[in-house]
Amino acid sequence: DSSLDDTKIIEDLKQDNHIDKGIRSDDDQVLGTRSINESSGKTNLFPFDLSFNLPNFKVFKSPMKQLPLKVGEPIIAELKEPREVHHFRNMWILDDKRRVNSSHGMILFEDIIGKNPGDTYVTSGGTEMIVRRPSLEEFVLYMKKITAIPQPVKNMTTALCLLDVSPGDWVLECGTGSAAMTLFLSRAVGVTGRVVTFDSKKEHLDRAKLNYRLWIDSWKMSHDTDWPDNVTFHHADVINATDKLRHQVDGAFLDMLTPTTGLRAVLPLIKPGKVVACHIVNMTQVVDVAASILKHKLPVVLEQVLEVEHKNWLVSPARHHTGRLIYRPGSTRHSDSSDSWEQGSSTEEEENGEQMTGEAAYLARPSVKQAPHSGFLVKLRVYSDTRHTRDNS
Repeated sequence: DSSLDDTKIIEDLKQDNHIDKGIRSDDDQVLGTRSINESSGKTNLFPFDLSFNLPNFKVFKSPMKQLPLKVGEPIIAELKEPREVHHFRNMWILDDKRRVNSSHGMILFEDIIGKNPGDTYVTSGGTEMIVRRPSLEEFVLYMKKITAIPQPVKNMTTALCLLDVSPGDWVLECGTGSAAMTLFLSRAVGVTGRVVTFDSKKEHLDRAKLNYRLWIDSWKMSHDTDWPDNVTFHHADVINATDKLRHQVDGAFLDMLTPTTGLRAVLPLIKPGKVVACHIVNMTQVVDVAASILKHKLPVVLEQVLEVEHKNWLVSPARHHTGRLIYRPGSTRHSDSSDSWEQGSSTEEEENGEQMTGEAAYLARPSVKQAPHSGFLVKLRVYSDTRHTRDNS
């Protein structure tokens, strides 16, 4: 009987102190947590119980309702109808005196402030645009920067997988740049972790701090909880500043002009069994790193050298060079459109804007716009000098 099974589950959890009968959140029903009917013992098992006792534990929490756009936060404005080559998308910081300005027309910021993200706006030129909040990837791409950054989708996310970064980890970053990878690492280590980042150039570090603070402040405007302030910036060359770290860390990301020198400096700071990931621009430097490992007998294993490639595809309704939709052969609209092309006339739907139907033919091919090469990722596994052998005597 399912009700008996549910009752047994509840009793087992109570015995393990996983459920506190005296604590009930007002958000239980909204969150879909397990609700306990004390009289019947029956439970709603969708999706699972979230009322575990986790003292002093702070988590990201998305607001129950979409929060309106506010002055000071970044926004993305883009064409509602995607275009393969000349698709317009850009980022602005909202204030009450500026405007979204493009060849497609303008939208005043005062018309955006206080509205919900994801709404559609008609520009002064009659073009429809969507205004929304940027993702972290988009923020990193469009933020102000004074250094080249690895491609977020390709290299940064792959580097996070190579490092196997988890909440609570301490991660070392060598080469802060404009804080692109810093932000991804900050999100990965979470509230209980920390990112310690070094850059030898003050102008790089100043820009990185501004970008980091802008993202934190904008997050605070759109969420019920704060972004974890878990990054420590150091204006120093990590080669001469390893004393600033008082214990070993769970991994390191190197994006430096001299990765071989930086690698030798940071290795004593990495826990054995963990990973150092290097972003290297050209293969010559990759070979230098491999040669340096052998020359200096460094306690690392070169596990992987990756060049990450993503292929963008275009999937869209097929159109004639005149702009008319092309319909699948055999469909009723295919014959109608063929007749109209031969007669050189337009249907009423074409004049007023054709309506998409299930009879439209679709085009699927690689996009003409592809991400360029942005470097190699080198995965190095750190090991200790300790050796264990069995004494057979």
